[in-house]
Amino acid sequence: MKKTLSLVLAALLAMTALVSCADQDAGTTTTAPAATTTTVGSTTTKQPPVIIPEPDPGVSDEPVDENDYLFPNAKAGDLALRVTEVSGFGLYEGEGTSDSGNYMAIVNNDTMSSGKITATFTGLAGSDANDNGIVFGMADFEEGSFFWEAGAPTYYFLFVSDRGSLYLAKVAYQGNNWTVCVDTAETIEGYVHGDQVTITAEWDGTGNIKCYANDTLMIEYTDPDPFVGTRYGVRCEVAGVVYHSVEAEH
Repeated sequence: MKKTLSLVLAALLAMTALVSCADQDAGTTTTAPAATTTTVGSTTTKQPPVIIPEPDPGVSDEPVDENDYLFPNAKAGDLALRVTEVSGFGLYEGEGTSDSGNYMAIVNNDTMSSGKITATFTGLAGSDANDNGIVFGMADFEEGSFFWEAGAPTYYFLFVSDRGSLYLAKVAYQGNNWTVCVDTAETIEGYVHGDQVTITAEWDGTGNIKCYANDTLMIEYTDPDPFVGTRYGVRCEVAGVVYHSVEAEH
């Protein structure tokens, strides 16, 4: 009888242990890895979106050759203007500066048959240190084939004269080196040689030209035999003229 009770007690203890283990297992949760869907015969892989950069409207800062420069602070809309060094042009501290007398810098990556060109520059003090300004309506030419009036292509030249007037001329017109269009009787108000000045030439390509100094209209001229060239740029008489900015509007 004692032996039978011992066996029954042992069986009950064993059953209790099994129930306890079952309860512990029921309280533990294991998360299975996410299911992977595989399509037989093909594999679909999600790739990140391809981002295509917007095109750069300007041009590279890298010069094409030693005579081809990105003109500092010169723009035609979003286009950064390059210039060809025709004579005596240098780049100093991020601005265009004449490093010798009688020089031009002509834009070579843009043309303009009509529009507006505005240049802000600082000349030198002294009445003989001026005749500095902008060139427009210039005929095409071979690079390095000319410089000053003699043998130059035809072009208009708007500049601040030695006496402080606003002066518009035609170069190489009908065999003449120099033809005066308008030399204003009045001088630029408040201007003293050596000051910073802003001049603007606006033309329609058919001979109607307006010229401004410091936003004041000083010249309205109609050319009966207009130049129709599309090149433009800057021209100076002396070394040390600093062009702070040049803006072209087509």
